[in-house]
This record gives sequence, structure tokens and C-alpha cells, in this order.
Amino acid sequence: MTDMTAPGLAPGSKNTRKRAAKRSLDMAAKYWWLVTVVGQWFFTAYIAVFFGSRFFAGGVAAFENTHLPSGYVEGDTVGNLAVATHVLLAAIIIGGGPLQLWPKVRAKFPTFHRWNGRFYMLASMLVSAAGLYMTWFREGGIGDTIQHIGTSSAGVLIFVFAWKAYFTARNRDFKAHRKWALRLFMMVSAVWFVRLMLFGWIFATGGIGIDFKTFSGPFLYFTSYGQWLLPLLLLEAYFWAQERAQETGKFVVSGTLFLATSAMAFGVFAVTAANWIPKIMQ
Repeated sequence: MTDMTAPGLAPGSKNTRKRAAKRSLDMAAKYWWLVTVVGQWFFTAYIAVFFGSRFFAGGVAAFENTHLPSGYVEGDTVGNLAVATHVLLAAIIIGGGPLQLWPKVRAKFPTFHRWNGRFYMLASMLVSAAGLYMTWFREGGIGDTIQHIGTSSAGVLIFVFAWKAYFTARNRDFKAHRKWALRLFMMVSAVWFVRLMLFGWIFATGGIGIDFKTFSGPFLYFTSYGQWLLPLLLLEAYFWAQERAQETGKFVVSGTLFLATSAMAFGVFAVTAANWIPKIMQ
């Protein structure tokens, strides 16, 4: 009897393709995580050294001599408290967030994972509330209404995702909790993503689409929404590829993640070299 099975469809070949597709997706996720850890810890070091040292030396008033818009306004107690909360808590959650994604930490230190996660959710909401106040009620900020709506959308979604992550964990629905926790991480990281996008773009193009005098323009409108929408879309694509996609879909998503992560790595290099290290060295 003639064997009608094409070589490319042989069971062994199909299994090999499945393993390769899964491996490519796993490698893309690990590559993303590595770049994220390095980039976010550089960002944490910058905030801790540049802002933290000034705060502990002179309080919020010391932010007056930094590039932070309206870092200190005399007599504005609520606004100054919002600035301090936004900046200092951001350093802690940006630094501790990647640890929540580290499988070995979750496995070996479950108690730390639970309490760090609870703190992350609470602190992210406090930082978001402070950011929303600064955006809409603090005078002297940068950007316009279009940009403010974009960044504020991320702030509102942080509350939604934090509550979903908390209640799914409390209900021991850990599969759903993992997804909502990752979505929350993406939203909290928007403040980091926008810096990668901005400095990477300036480094690559010189700042096409940016009016540096008014800090407005098409590219800034794009980043106001892209800083959280693009990472969230990529995350949802990853969930789809991990759970439902066939081999071709897994390969496509893996390649997209590799390209996006490489762009992130370029942004990390650009902002670290042009902004974070010079500020740390001051």
C-alpha cells in the first residue's frame, strides 16, 4: 500500500514543529523579561539616586531644581504630597514589579510574592491617584488635553486591573490572576514605556513629530496612548499564542515580540545613556 502521508505532515515532523513553536514563544517571553528587568532597574536607580537623595536631603522643596514640571509649588501642600507620592512610590513598585514575574521567586518565596504583590497593587493605585491629581489639578504641567486623556486612561485602568488581580487571587483563580497581574504590570510600566519610546525615537530620528517648545505634536499624541495600548495588545497576543494559536500563530507572535523587545532594548539604551546615567552622575 502506498504511503499517502506527506513528509512535512509526518507525526514526528509535526511534533518537532510544535516544540519549536512553543520554544520560540518561551524564548521571546524570556527575552522580553530580561530587557524589562534591566531597563526597569536602571529606571529605579535613576529615581532613587536623582530624586530620592534630594528628597531625603531637602524634602519636596528640593524637587524645585530638577526637570520635574512643577516639582515643588510653595504653599501647595496637597500637590507637593502628590508629587512626592508619585515619584518615590514609583521607584519602589518599578523596582519590585519584575520580581513578581520571576518564576523562581514565586516558587521559592511564596510569602514574599504574596505580600509584595499586595503592596504592588496598593502602591500602584496610590501612584495612579497622585498622577491623576498632578495631571488635572496641578498647574505648570506639560502636554495638552489630548495627551492628558491618554495618560489618564492608563491611570484609570490601573485601578480596574489592580482590583481584578486582587479578587482573582483571593478567589484562588490563579490562572485569571496571572493574566490580570500581567495586565496591571503593563499599565504600571507605561511611565517606563513612554520614556523608551520618546528617547528611542529622538535618538533614531532627531525628534520628528515633536514640538519641543510646547511639548506637543503627532508623535507625542501617539505615545500618550501607545505607552499602554501597545504593550497591552502585545500581551493579549501572547496569551492567545500561548493558549489557542497553532504553530504558525505562535511563530508570528514570537517574531513580533522579538522585534518589539529589540525596540525596547534600543529605547533602554537611548534613555539610559542620554538621561538616566548623566542624572545619576550629577
